[in-house]
Amino acid sequence: MTRPLEVRLALALLSGAALVFLLEGLVLQLTSDPGFLRLPLVATLLAALVVGTLWARWRLARLAGGVFGVLVAVLHVMIALSDQVWWLRVVSGLLAAANVYAVVLLLTRPADLHFGGPRD
Repeated sequence: MTRPLEVRLALALLSGAALVFLLEGLVLQLTSDPGFLRLPLVATLLAALVVGTLWARWRLARLAGGVFGVLVAVLHVMIALSDQVWWLRVVSGLLAAANVYAVVLLLTRPADLHFGGPRD
């Protein structure tokens, strides 16, 4: 069975946002803050785990994806509202929006049917 567009897009957004966050951490590690890489590394590993469960179509994967997306979005909003360089704040704001949109996509009916939700 092929995955619906909503699920494929949510997978792409969650994994892409995690990779951009990791790249952001690498840039900050090299330029200014030597301790910033730990958080993006942990977030990327958790994103890989969540995306893997979504790919495998586990029944509770949507819940895990939703919780992960909301928590990472809150993290990015906190970074965007903190006293950082302007480009870090802009990128974090965009990553927060991407994670929220991925959660919204996981809440759609095609995603619900794909993960074995109630059928009419």
